[in-house]
Amino acid sequence: MSSEIVGRHELADPEGDTMNSNYDDYVATVADNTRLGLSEGALSISDALPCHIARELEVPANRFIQSADPLALSYRSLPRVLTSTHPPIPRKIDFGSAVYLKEGIIDSIYRDTPVTVVFVGDGNSDKRFAYNTHRLLAEQDGRYEVHCYVGNEGLIGQEFAGGVVPEGWSGGLESAPLFYNAPDWSQLDVLHEVVGQAVARNRRVLTIVDVDGTYLCPRPLFNPIVKEARRRAIVEFSNDWFDSSLFSSQTPSHVEKLLACYDAASATTFSKDYDDEDLTMLLTLGIYCGTVESTDTLVNRGDDVGFVEPIEFLTYSAFKIDNDHNWRDKLSRLRTLYTQCATILQNGGPTAFPQFRSAEERVLQLWSREGEEGEPEAVLSREMADFVLSIVELGALPIAMTDRPNVSLGLRSNSDRAHTASPGAGAFISRQLRLV
Repeated sequence: MSSEIVGRHELADPEGDTMNSNYDDYVATVADNTRLGLSEGALSISDALPCHIARELEVPANRFIQSADPLALSYRSLPRVLTSTHPPIPRKIDFGSAVYLKEGIIDSIYRDTPVTVVFVGDGNSDKRFAYNTHRLLAEQDGRYEVHCYVGNEGLIGQEFAGGVVPEGWSGGLESAPLFYNAPDWSQLDVLHEVVGQAVARNRRVLTIVDVDGTYLCPRPLFNPIVKEARRRAIVEFSNDWFDSSLFSSQTPSHVEKLLACYDAASATTFSKDYDDEDLTMLLTLGIYCGTVESTDTLVNRGDDVGFVEPIEFLTYSAFKIDNDHNWRDKLSRLRTLYTQCATILQNGGPTAFPQFRSAEERVLQLWSREGEEGEPEAVLSREMADFVLSIVELGALPIAMTDRPNVSLGLRSNSDRAHTASPGAGAFISRQLRLV
């Protein structure tokens, strides 16, 4: 973004610029934690970004939240949501997440203040989040600007929002381009310039940092570690859940078949469109057990036929198992699992397959800096730590928002009115990870 483009905005009037009382303390804490981590070569996710919000849209139970002036609100504690019995939690890719960002975070931190919202991520889900926020805020109110840096070479040249993605700036308003498309993280100085220019115009800056592939196991070198952790997790879950005659991690042919089914499930239209590993793993188990084939039209939607929502697949599969005398006993555990997952979704829960996500967290714990030698290593991005430090020194406030569920980070929901989440003993989110 050029200085000429940025200069077209009027300078904001600082009068009436009131912010959350925890603002300065939070920014200083992020700076101190990041400097220490950079000097020691390791940092935890919870120290790097103390305000971290996962798929459940619950805020962490720390001093920035548990105060008379909370830095952010959980989705289920929003006034308009409190009256709902089982409010469905919006996914990161849903428009509801942009609404939550405004009502639960921006309105808590900034009051009647010009705000520039900066997203940093590695995938189309981050772009959709930024695009929805742009449509909700920036197009309607000149108080807001939205920018998004995406570091993923694989997205350049692909179609997004009706056009081909170029390298560099694209989309948004003429005065405030929306996306900066980069092959990696080496061009983050562009975003640092955006933040600096926004601050120079008396604007406040909120930075939304993605986790997987961005801060945790960053692209392009380390993101396969997350995928491998999930492959290991589904093997461990299946070994614990099913009878050994159906699946055993000690039987190589079982493991080989299961992982091949995971690859097949990942390639289905249903999995790609819904973009959720919970669904993909549940579909993997169905393919492995033979209740559905990866080539079935129901999971490769076309001609207006096929599953749209996970609960459709779960209901269909449970019904088939219950009404097939060859499967009723043999696949009773699969039917039980599908029924449990369907109940979670019916009750508004955003994480359909928590047992798998718990197994994923156990694998990531094992692969942390404090884990065993000889295993893959989960790492954090030094480039992202450097970037976060550089923008907090300008006064920007960074938080983490991820579609990764609480349980996969080792977070547990609290039974409090604020709907907070806390790390359990040895939680992955609190473990020191090497900066690379």
